[in-house]
Amino acid sequence: MSAKFSRGHIMSVNEQSIYDAALARWGHDRQMLKIIDACSQLAGALSRFLTHEQNVGQVCAAAVEVDIMIEQLRSGGMGAIMEDEKIRKLHRLARRLLPQDSPQTTDATFAPDNLINEALDAGEQALALYNRGRSTAADKRLAARFIRKAVGHFWHVAQHCISEAQREATPSREVSA
Repeated sequence: MSAKFSRGHIMSVNEQSIYDAALARWGHDRQMLKIIDACSQLAGALSRFLTHEQNVGQVCAAAVEVDIMIEQLRSGGMGAIMEDEKIRKLHRLARRLLPQDSPQTTDATFAPDNLINEALDAGEQALALYNRGRSTAADKRLAARFIRKAVGHFWHVAQHCISEAQREATPSREVSA
């Protein structure tokens, strides 16, 4: 089976199928090590670019490798957490860079009870798909996707619980102007 690729998207193979196949073939730990390697390759390419030893094409190739690995993290259940962190970091950057009089949106809040309910719903959908009388391979892949979604929501809630506990345990520091 050969995949046809073009600028911007995959023509005949679903990205999720590729990520699922990579995870099934090499496993979670090996994929995590690959992410570390891809990030190191990008750091090296950027360093060589700054010293004029590589061109922008080589930097872009290394960046694409990192991008693919990041998408695997997202599809593996970390997508919700990554989006939450991205929003938080963009808000922080906006506070640092934009004038105070410019309109800013408030930090997005994710209620833990809503996330838990969404995780439980995803788990129920996965269970229903997996326990069908004649569940197909497609049903099992879809069940795996719902399980990853549930795990991602639970990770997200766990991170919020840890953050809240740290905020409660740390006295606030008032900054005077």
